[in-house]
Amino acid sequence: MPRPIRLRRLLRPFTPLAEALAALDAAGHRVVVCDAAGTVLFEPATPGSDADDGTGPATAVVEVSVDGTVVGSVQGEAASIVAPVVQLVAEQAHLERALGAEVLDLYRQRRALADLTSMLSAAVDPADVANALVASVARAVAATVSFVDTDRSVVATTDPDAPAPPTPNLSSSADDDVSIRTADDASELLVRVNDARQTFGWLVARRPGHTTDSDTTEFAAADADFLGTLAVIAAAAFARAVAHQRELRASEQRSRELEATVERLRTELDLATTKVLATVVFTDLVDSTATQSRLGDAAWARIIELHNQEASRLIEEAGGTLIEFTGDGFFAWFDSPSRALACARGHRDAVRALGLDLRAGVHTGEVEQRGRRVSGIAVNIAARVMALADDGEIRVSSVTAEVLRTSDHHFEPKGESTLKGVPGRWSTFTLVDADELP
Repeated sequence: MPRPIRLRRLLRPFTPLAEALAALDAAGHRVVVCDAAGTVLFEPATPGSDADDGTGPATAVVEVSVDGTVVGSVQGEAASIVAPVVQLVAEQAHLERALGAEVLDLYRQRRALADLTSMLSAAVDPADVANALVASVARAVAATVSFVDTDRSVVATTDPDAPAPPTPNLSSSADDDVSIRTADDASELLVRVNDARQTFGWLVARRPGHTTDSDTTEFAAADADFLGTLAVIAAAAFARAVAHQRELRASEQRSRELEATVERLRTELDLATTKVLATVVFTDLVDSTATQSRLGDAAWARIIELHNQEASRLIEEAGGTLIEFTGDGFFAWFDSPSRALACARGHRDAVRALGLDLRAGVHTGEVEQRGRRVSGIAVNIAARVMALADDGEIRVSSVTAEVLRTSDHHFEPKGESTLKGVPGRWSTFTLVDADELP
């Protein structure tokens, strides 16, 4: 219940009670009305009667009380008649205000329940649950509200500048689930938010002490019951959010473990060596140093960028594997000599479109594959064959030419040569385009 209404409110100018007393005064029923402190709130308009000084034999003093609390007094010859009227009006105003406050509280509570349920339906983080709970409670009970977790940290609050809430007793005793603390400067309501398995924290609502002409700010049992209802709803949401966070962390851990396993397997695969038959291709731009000096570094860098983009595309289309760019060429391998030559020819044409030319060397042989990379004497032979090629020429080893002897590719013999670091003499051939055939 709110504090009893003050007589000062009922005796403001033009209020019904003030006008009634003025009418009684005009009719000769003179009275003086004071508040509980003795301050005169109403006195006769015509001085000189016993009611003015309260000392005549006809003077009477009748107290006016509301809900057991003295709110003032009526003095004068008509006090016994006027006092019951004043008390009746005061009681009626008090009941009306109490009813209005109760209706407003019920509306706020229903609104808070609806808002909290709506906000918690999508909350998957405990901090979101705490913020939703604090906002809903603050709207319902008109107080500064905070949520304190089990580490005694303020997770959410409606007023970051407010004094830190009291440290709640986080024991498991059921007697500590709800407590109301009342002091001269404030009233505090603490409600534990927990389910059958764990405590998530405390809801702390705080109102300042009494102010002049205000309703009571003290929390009552009804406030504790309502906040307890909100705490039950929030506890279920906290449990869901904590479970979700736990599952999320477990999922992230599983993902990290899976990534580590994949990386380990990739490393093992990279370290594993397998002998495979492959066709190795090396290319090199002709007179690249002189061309760079003539064009300048910026223009040359752009040409190399276009060269690399086109080479990557052609190697991918031919099903090859790019090992590396060699500054002004590339090193790649293919599982088919036909696709290797198609890539080399396409890249030569693309380079010519840039106003440049290249040489290429191709050899087919057994290599050691480790992941994407290949190594072995066959790689060295392909590099040495490229070194024999003239400007614009695609030179192949006799092995590659022999493998493709029955294909649509045409080769022209270039005689025998020694390959640096490779024993014996090697026959090499030039790839001849169809339009160059006699």
